[in-house]
Amino acid sequence: MLDLSWGEIAVILVVAIVVIGPKELPSVLRACGRMFAKARKIGEEIKKSFDEALAEDEISATRDKVKKELRQIVDMDGNLQDVYDISELALNRTEQVKQSPGADEV
Repeated sequence: MLDLSWGEIAVILVVAIVVIGPKELPSVLRACGRMFAKARKIGEEIKKSFDEALAEDEISATRDKVKKELRQIVDMDGNLQDVYDISELALNRTEQVKQSPGADEV
């Protein structure tokens, strides 16, 4: 984040001790720590709201896709077309083959 070297941090601490004073320095550092914690919390909340908005967008896209598929299922007159599940068709066909004469040979 802040690309500071140890030398720069030492200079900042010396200036802080001179300007603020050694008595007030701990309370000022605590206040700075609280301020950074609040800033981090706000950043996390922004990230969370962004992730929620992204999830809502994905849900919206899925809903639109389902609507499109449903439009393809409904014919021009508004009647539902026959839509079959391929697994059900395969099961029915297997049963028909088993019941047919000569199925024992297969």
